[in-house]
Amino acid sequence: MTPEQLAALGDKLRTQDNLATEHPLYVVYDKERIIGLDSEHADKFVWVAYTDDGLLDASEGVLAFIRKYHDDWDDVYYENNLYRRVGYVEINRFRTACLTMDAAKDYIRDNAHHLNKPFVFVESLHRNPQMIAIRRHLMEQGQ
Repeated sequence: MTPEQLAALGDKLRTQDNLATEHPLYVVYDKERIIGLDSEHADKFVWVAYTDDGLLDASEGVLAFIRKYHDDWDDVYYENNLYRRVGYVEINRFRTACLTMDAAKDYIRDNAHHLNKPFVFVESLHRNPQMIAIRRHLMEQGQ
């Protein structure tokens, strides 16, 4: 980074909204679906077909057909695909950590094609003297 870029980063660290968090670190998470669970291990369910190209979520047309002609747990053939009701859970998958909220938002914008349901969560660097020292050093740049 150039001295000008370091000074701009230091200014951003000093002036950004820390969201009531001391020594904030802006972490980008993404929702990831773990699918194929039975009813004892899942609280959400979806109808899917296993195809050569991977999982195919049931369309509204398929769901309407299932609701009309089948009960909730029968496997259903529709347009040459076997649909099965399976359970899933969504977990928060770490994607990256940023020093500024702007950088976290930029990451989401630049990588949206790889992300499902991204969001930013603010963590604290509390009790991490090494990271706090680096952050403080950056904040001193350009003053």
